[in-house]
Amino acid sequence: MFTAAWSFQLDRARTMLDRLDRDWSERDEFVKAQVLWWRALTELRAGRLQLAAEHAERAREIRDEYRVEKGGEREGDWLTALIAAHRGDLERARD
Repeated sequence: MFTAAWSFQLDRARTMLDRLDRDWSERDEFVKAQVLWWRALTELRAGRLQLAAEHAERAREIRDEYRVEKGGEREGDWLTALIAAHRGDLERARD
């Protein structure tokens, strides 16, 4: 999945993410957040900015909820900023 997303094999990445989502997401919410993050990256690379933003936001919500319980730092917000910048929302990208 990682190589597929980065190398623009987007259909392959989506197939792998669908399988991972189906097999693990109901059992592990943190895995769901990771799947959503990779979906966001895949859709960003496909130029589907609205869908990418939706996936990134949901991933962030789950990560934030998980961190409240486990205690940890925010990470991966650069993808949200990158999507916002591509959409022309520079204020959000800076935040």
